[in-house]
Amino acid sequence: MVTQPSPAPPERTLRSRAIGVLTLQALVSVSSLLQILVFTPILRAGDFDAYAVWITTLLFIAGLAQAAGGERVLVGRRSYVEGRGATLVVAIAATVVLVATGVVLWSPALALAGLSVAPLLLWDYERLVRGQPDPWSLLWRDGAVLVLQLGCTLTAAQFHTSLWLVLVWWGTGGLAWWLLVGRMAEGRLRLGAALTDLRGDLPENWPLLADTVLAGAPLLIALSLLHSYGADGEASQARLCVSLLAPITILALTARRLVFARAGQGRMTARVVRLWIVVVLLVCLLAVALLSLPRASWFQGVVPLLQPLSLVAMTGFVLDRSARLAATLPGSMLRAGGRTGPVVVSRALSLLVGLVVLALLWPISSAASAGLVAGAASAAFLVMATAVAWRGVRGQP
Repeated sequence: MVTQPSPAPPERTLRSRAIGVLTLQALVSVSSLLQILVFTPILRAGDFDAYAVWITTLLFIAGLAQAAGGERVLVGRRSYVEGRGATLVVAIAATVVLVATGVVLWSPALALAGLSVAPLLLWDYERLVRGQPDPWSLLWRDGAVLVLQLGCTLTAAQFHTSLWLVLVWWGTGGLAWWLLVGRMAEGRLRLGAALTDLRGDLPENWPLLADTVLAGAPLLIALSLLHSYGADGEASQARLCVSLLAPITILALTARRLVFARAGQGRMTARVVRLWIVVVLLVCLLAVALLSLPRASWFQGVVPLLQPLSLVAMTGFVLDRSARLAATLPGSMLRAGGRTGPVVVSRALSLLVGLVVLALLWPISSAASAGLVAGAASAAFLVMATAVAWRGVRGQP
């Protein structure tokens, strides 16, 4: 089912919504940063490394859920019910994957924490879809969940310091998210109907899932090779660097959602494009500031595992995040127009560029190498997606 574009709301309302969405996602960003500040000083290096693998897998799958569900609703290609059903299917698969990841890592705590993934993804869908028209009503709910998670985890840390603290954090959140989803969701979730809708939408949906997988592949490949060939601590250094940029990633998702909504409503004006360029530049500066934190002495006392990054490493990771965000504009225009094929082709070619850079930098033995591989692939996708979208705009009457 394809939804029809809604009438354009007043510009003042749009500004209020934009501020509300940014405030809501800023709170989510604070949650990601708090996890680093809480777990890094408490957990042993080996435990933190296992948690880094688990949380990286979770973030990757969360991107798949958003591509299959919420983002399709925002660009007007799916109804609320269909999007929620698709998110349910991905959430069930994600639960199996995260529980299995915990088992492979020999961590019962992480395996049990995987049970919180389904309510997280379903609540994220509600936040994604409902956060556009009414972000302020969701703000206090996310704030209450964060306070509850932080309070329970810090209390438990007084008696125990291991990966079981991760279970306290995610278990508390999982229970809260189930309650929120139960109170806010409209209608019952029916797995059979969701599978039927997802299969019917597969010809248009699979390129979006493929795009999400290919987008994360360069960094995941580089990190895996870094773990095998790098010196001790280099793989953890790169993963911690990605974690440090988590606020950038989540704020970028907020901006993506605003752009997707505009593209789906057919209101991608020159003013929006100019504003988007400013947002990308600001995010780039924020990424530089975040990656410069390890150079501060006070930060070393809080997060001792993260050592100061070289300028090459900072360049690679900043390029990766900035190019990913900038590519959202042409990508949303192509998706809103149903032109998902060119998106996947561009993403596949950008992965090839990343592999070429990987071969040139072989062996991948430092965090800087991993950052450059990811940055090169993201920059290549930005160039190709922009070229395809611009050609489509020029070809319109």
